[in-house]
Amino acid sequence: MNRPNREKMERIPELSAIIGMSDGDYARTADHCVGFARDYPELEQKLQTASVSGDWKQFLRHMTQLCEMLKNIGANDFLCKKIEDFSMDFLTAVSCLSIDIQMASYEADARDTPAPDRVMRQITSGNSSEDLVAPAILAVDDANVYLNRLQIALSATRYKLTCVTSGSEALDHLKYHTPDLFFVDTEMPEMDGYELAAKIRERGIASPIMFLTAKATPADITKAVRLAPADIIVKSADNAQIVERVNRHFNKKWNREI
Repeated sequence: MNRPNREKMERIPELSAIIGMSDGDYARTADHCVGFARDYPELEQKLQTASVSGDWKQFLRHMTQLCEMLKNIGANDFLCKKIEDFSMDFLTAVSCLSIDIQMASYEADARDTPAPDRVMRQITSGNSSEDLVAPAILAVDDANVYLNRLQIALSATRYKLTCVTSGSEALDHLKYHTPDLFFVDTEMPEMDGYELAAKIRERGIASPIMFLTAKATPADITKAVRLAPADIIVKSADNAQIVERVNRHFNKKWNREI
């Protein structure tokens, strides 16, 4: 394989580091590119084989080799971005797993704890047939950027989402409406999510509350579960994970009612 044409190589987005290289540096990088194009198919096969067989020691060894190859061809930025994307997705999934385990543990403890002497009311979002097939969700978060994320995540679903930016706005909304589900940010100024959740329960509203949190520490989970939330969602969760959590709740509810 001949040394690649420099002009064409500089047009490859992942190899932007080549732009501005001296002729000598480019020559060395181009030779590495030739080796990469030659050797990668075999390395890819080894990675797939190790992954399928669950040989993670070999998988990590081959991944280390691949990372070194990408650095040698000037794809450092590409490599870092892909690792960052993977790391965020992976850590978000692990955070969700951690929360699920902690929630399951607290639910087991709750079965042995007497329920509070409180009458709860569960009211549908309206009387029309349209409301009955479009569960109403109230999202409370002082950050509009996250409310926008929820709107995007639920835009293709049947859920009817209303967004407010403070606990006081949420309580005003409850004077006239009772949502089927709440999204409540745990960290808000003036009235945080825990205080808002307590006020919701004081009003006798039993609609499930899903806490939104940037943290998943045992202390945060302990504080949240005292208010018996339906779930706790880390803010780094992607759209599919958000929808899956909401669907999971309503599927349980509808199955119980059948």
